[in-house]
Amino acid sequence: MKIVIRKSYRFNYNKLFDLMMQETGSYLRYTMKMMNLSEQEFRDIFRTTGKIYTIYYFCSFAGFFWIEKRDRIIHLHCIVIVSNYRRKGIANQVMYWIEKKYRNCAETIELGVYHSNTNAINLYKNLNYKIVYRLREYDFDIMQKKLSG
Repeated sequence: MKIVIRKSYRFNYNKLFDLMMQETGSYLRYTMKMMNLSEQEFRDIFRTTGKIYTIYYFCSFAGFFWIEKRDRIIHLHCIVIVSNYRRKGIANQVMYWIEKKYRNCAETIELGVYHSNTNAINLYKNLNYKIVYRLREYDFDIMQKKLSG
């Protein structure tokens, strides 16, 4: 499969945030509520925290992901795949790319996932991510995978 990953730059943030709202809106609205953040406050965090990479599948824009390095942990805030590009293995390829890129400068990749997002949970479990913490009151799990150098 041919995917290309590129670092995203400031002019894309609003467009990418709108795409994230469109593709993951119910999860995102719940997350903002859980964190007691307005949409504008969350937009500001999105724009100023971590890095955003765009994903291209055979030269067509297919989505993006948002990551942040926290000491020796890479935190994956989200992967957003445009609906007509889902189920093509793109998220798998992205996860392998992240693991390879950060293998020598981080010990762990970490992410959060809602219990109702069974597709994502299955993806991460198949990639050997383990649940390390449960936020039962929010139906939310923190998953991690150790990286080898």
